[in-house]
Amino acid sequence: MKSVLLVFILGVVLVSCERDMLTHHLNTGLEELEHSRPINEKLVSNYEIKKLGFFNLGHNKYKMALLLNDNIEPEMVEAYTLGMHIKSDSLQLLPKGKNYISLDTTVTLKTFNNHNYIIREFKTPIKQITSLRIFLYNLGVYKKREGNQVVIRNIGL
Repeated sequence: MKSVLLVFILGVVLVSCERDMLTHHLNTGLEELEHSRPINEKLVSNYEIKKLGFFNLGHNKYKMALLLNDNIEPEMVEAYTLGMHIKSDSLQLLPKGKNYISLDTTVTLKTFNNHNYIIREFKTPIKQITSLRIFLYNLGVYKKREGNQVVIRNIGL
């Protein structure tokens, strides 16, 4: 019984520490995050990706955080669908019949200590991303891309 209680307490402590580290990095604008890099690219006017960071949650689960410009409005983010396509040289790890993983999603702006983010959780066995293509398109079913696309290459998870 004592060992079960000890395992439970250790599990709670580990999850709590993981959340604290995630929040810490988001509060600091990804400054100290090992798997982050500056981007500084505009998708459309007043919608800029400043930085990109990845958090390894274990068991092939990750959180991707896009740090956006300080003056972005939630309505601007919610006006588009965010397209994100991951390519890898590990073709056997990609969905059958596809040459990329699609993480397209509608998003909500998240703010941590005055830093604005789009945060997307995903699962993949891929450890090295050949390229990540980020772009905006109309809400709903894809009809046409809006603005610029941003391509980031050689990302290690």
